[in-house]
Parts: sequence; C-alpha cells; structure tokens
Amino acid sequence: MAPAMPEDDPAVAVQLALIQNQLAQLTDEVAKLREARAAPLRVPVSEAGDLPLDEAALTAALERVEATRAAKRLAGLTDQQLLDEARRLRQKDPISTQTILGTLLERQLEPSMRSKALAQLGVAHRRGGDLAKSEQLLFEASQLGGVTDEGAYASYQLALTVSARGDPVRALAIADTVAQNREIDTWVRMHGEWAKATLTEETGDVVSARAQYERLLAEYGGDKQHQWLVNDLTKRLDTLR
Repeated sequence: MAPAMPEDDPAVAVQLALIQNQLAQLTDEVAKLREARAAPLRVPVSEAGDLPLDEAALTAALERVEATRAAKRLAGLTDQQLLDEARRLRQKDPISTQTILGTLLERQLEPSMRSKALAQLGVAHRRGGDLAKSEQLLFEASQLGGVTDEGAYASYQLALTVSARGDPVRALAIADTVAQNREIDTWVRMHGEWAKATLTEETGDVVSARAQYERLLAEYGGDKQHQWLVNDLTKRLDTLR
C-alpha cells in the first residue's frame, strides 16, 4: 500500500486551499497596482466626474480676484496718494489711471482736489483717444477750479484737447486766458504761454509765434528745471528760420 501524501490529509488540504486563495488575491492586487501605475494621472474636479478645464472661466475668476485686491489697496490710500499714483501712471497706463481717478472721484472731495482729479482724468481720456470725454471733463475741472491754479491748469489741458479735436482758434483763446493770468503760479502760467505760442503758430501766424518763442526762451531759458521748454522752443525756432 502506498504511503498517504500530505495533500491527501483533509486538514492539510484545507490549509492548502486557503493559501492558494490568498495567493490568488495577492496576484489580483498586484495586477491592479500595475495597471494604476501605467495609467495617466487624472485628477477629479467634481463629484460628477472629470470635467474639461474652462480657461475663460478661470481667467475671469482670476481677474475678479485681482480686481478685488486692487480695489482694497486703492481704498487704503489717501486722496493725495491716489492722485499721485494716477499722475505716475498716466503716460504709460491711461486705463489704470482712469480706474484710480474714478475711485478718487467717488469720495467726498474739496473743490480743489476734485478739480485736480477731473483734470487728470481728462488728460487720461485724451491719451486714451477719447477726446470728447476729455474735453467734457477738463471743462468741468476748469469751471470748478475757476481762476485758481487748479482751474488754470485744467484750462491749459483743455486747450490741448480742443486743439487735438481740430479747433486751434478756440484752443488759442482758452490758452490765452491762462497766459494772461498773473495771479496763478508761474509754472502753470508758463505752460499757458507755451500753449498760446504753439497754437499761434498752428493758426498760421508764424511771425507772432516766433516772437513769442523768443520771449519765452529769454524769460525761462536760464532755469535748468525748464530744460524741456528750452529744447522744444529751440527746435520750433529752427524750423521757422
């Protein structure tokens, strides 16, 4: 009679079946892990399943966050700080300048500060190409400022905008009011005189324009802080000779 093999023992057979079952489970788990490692990574974005990324919506959301941050930053600045920031940006970023000045003008302001803000906003609109809006704002600023430095500065800028709109005669009349005002700051009056002289040439009166250029050069040419004026007048005189 042949000796009994271990697997013929019922107890051993049960243990062997359990081991084989566990080995099958482990083999299945290893196969699943291998599949997971080979598959591309997918990140669920909602309980509903994977959704395509909406770039437009994401951009809009980021812009809203940035706008909120900017609004909070501007709200923490004083009136003068807002005006200074607008002046700093007006040449390179007229759109941001308009936003800053809009924030400033929403506040309760003294007439002089409101006139300054309106004038800067008018300049920003001119740089942005909206001449009609620029003229409207600068006229309002000039009326609010009256015969003060603020009003005269707004009138000077108004003359430039009116000229840009193709009406040098009316622009010349506006600039003349600034040039003739002896009660305002010299810096503002000098700009008015320069605008008057250049607009005189623009209207075709070259003889009078030349005389005004020469007078301005003699009066302000010795001050180094007016070097821009000296350079501009020198070039203009050269073209008239």
